[in-house]
Amino acid sequence: MMLQTLLESIRTKLATQTTHPVYFVYDPAAFQTRETTMFLLGLDTLALDQPFQASDATYAAFSAKLCLTLLMPQETDARTISALLFETLLSGLELSGYAVSEITYEAPSYARQFRRLQMRAEFTLSGVVRTTEEAVTT
Repeated sequence: MMLQTLLESIRTKLATQTTHPVYFVYDPAAFQTRETTMFLLGLDTLALDQPFQASDATYAAFSAKLCLTLLMPQETDARTISALLFETLLSGLELSGYAVSEITYEAPSYARQFRRLQMRAEFTLSGVVRTTEEAVTT
């Protein structure tokens, strides 16, 4: 549950910074039903420290490497796809409240399987997740 809450929190923050949908890479929705411009959020690695109990909740420190891929129509120019990815990612991560230690961008490329132009960014976040019996918060 903590992993899902963490990913949902990041997806929500990114989604507030764009008019385009942000899907998880493992989203089972049919690809053909999605918009032509979209973001895909995925998890590469996750490291959790030993949780510790306080009087009000359980806390766990984490470090996660995630990737955000932007897909746009193939006729999109590199400046447009780069600007949208940079703006959405940086402003969304700023709102997340987590520490960002590294961001790596790849050059735009054509993704044949999607028939779209794609650009990918990998980033590393760290922070503390707070869980209670009633709800999980970050």
